[in-house]
Amino acid sequence: MKAKIRDTELFFDVLGSAIEFTQDGVMEKPVMFLLHGGPGLDHSVFKNYCPELQDSVQMVMMDHRGCGRSKTGDPQTYTLENNIEDIEMLRDYLGLNKIIVYGHSYGGMVAQGYALKYPERVAKLILGVTVSDSDFYVAARRNLQVRGNKKQIAWGEKLFNGGFENNEELKQFFIDMAPIYSNKANREGINVQAFDNMLLTYEATNKGFAEFMSELNYTPDLHKINCPVLVFAGRDDWICPPEFAERIAMEIPNAQLRIFEDSSHSVAMDAHDEYIQTLRNFIVQ
Repeated sequence: MKAKIRDTELFFDVLGSAIEFTQDGVMEKPVMFLLHGGPGLDHSVFKNYCPELQDSVQMVMMDHRGCGRSKTGDPQTYTLENNIEDIEMLRDYLGLNKIIVYGHSYGGMVAQGYALKYPERVAKLILGVTVSDSDFYVAARRNLQVRGNKKQIAWGEKLFNGGFENNEELKQFFIDMAPIYSNKANREGINVQAFDNMLLTYEATNKGFAEFMSELNYTPDLHKINCPVLVFAGRDDWICPPEFAERIAMEIPNAQLRIFEDSSHSVAMDAHDEYIQTLRNFIVQ
């Protein structure tokens, strides 16, 4: 489905029903917006690793502007501020009141910005494998020097400098980097064909890493978030290390923190059953 909002057209898909009829009566489930990472990826990671949550929540999975199946536009409009405002416009377009917001990686940065700008619209907030400020550039580069091979270190520099030349190059980045994004992939190998289904937007990746993500700093304002918050990370995450999740949880009043052991950035793959149970428990509590 697509929604024409503001100056663009956003693709979104829905998993789960909003209302279920049970023996005990009518059950109305909350709506959760799922915000993908990158920038420059699409919503497919949620469709692959979150369908079990349909029993607890209706999921709205959107592609950020210019990404996935959303309308291509001027790359200069692929900004954090526009991603935040697009969520609000889609929420209004769908006629929703309060929503649960789940941001994964870069999506977690968008989610923090949305919760700070529109606190009255956020029922609960889930921040997965993400950061609140640009200090992670230094930590990620340091981790790559220790854990990465020569090719992976070179890819990391291309990522942080916003130097991808096309989508095929960005796809190769994820193939070569998969063993440090996922502990499971490191042990068992990767399915290269799985990357064929990803719709990538290298322009969004370049703009994010070369420009606005390098200036990110939500940390001083996190204390203003007062809705229930779940923060989680993978113990071995190289790009959004767990100390950044700890920083977020420390700054947000009464935030819950979960660090998944034997997991890297791809917690949903590395510790899938625990991941689903953790999110479900938070959603229904």
